[in-house]
Amino acid sequence: MRELSFDSEKDWLEIRKGRIGGSSIGTILGYNKYQTAYELWKELIGRESPKDISDKPCIIRGKTAEKPLIELYRVLNPSKNVVEGNQVVYQLESNEMFIANPDGFIDDDTILEIKTASIRDWEEWKDQIPMSYYCQVMWYMWIMKRPKAVLFAMIEKISFDDSEPNRYLKPYYINFNQEEMDYILEEVNKFVEKVKKREWNEFKKTLSI
Repeated sequence: MRELSFDSEKDWLEIRKGRIGGSSIGTILGYNKYQTAYELWKELIGRESPKDISDKPCIIRGKTAEKPLIELYRVLNPSKNVVEGNQVVYQLESNEMFIANPDGFIDDDTILEIKTASIRDWEEWKDQIPMSYYCQVMWYMWIMKRPKAVLFAMIEKISFDDSEPNRYLKPYYINFNQEEMDYILEEVNKFVEKVKKREWNEFKKTLSI
């Protein structure tokens, strides 16, 4: 595995250019409500530039909250060795197109991923992890060879008697699943072939957990 360091947002975007990262997986499998697989394909072949979403409130909130939430998880779990992912992108040596950029690590065997969710996303989060994020974390576990992951989320919800949102902190625990990963890789490899050939035709499958 190679470690690709970056010093700025611009460097990070350049490393990601033309590569498949964790956030790409839900898009490829059809779980990303903000981007289709076809739109991602057009970006990867250079037909379209990635949309600049850096000024969106949800993106700003997520980036601003990341380090404090990692620190909070560390405080709440004093027996764990919790470290930030730092400014490093991890690249799979056997396929340089595949990368991972986890938010952090717990001990020697666990990925730590931080998410924030707004009020409008409450229904998606209240019973399980949204599939796009589940696939992202599974991808990170596979590349980093970690059997476990914790997705630590800050979720907003309005109560019936309060006009201000309540914020819930919730850890979701995920174990690596080889059968699910085999399916993910099968679909990702089909997508990569479309990128290499610069040809597109629709395909659609779903992953059940």
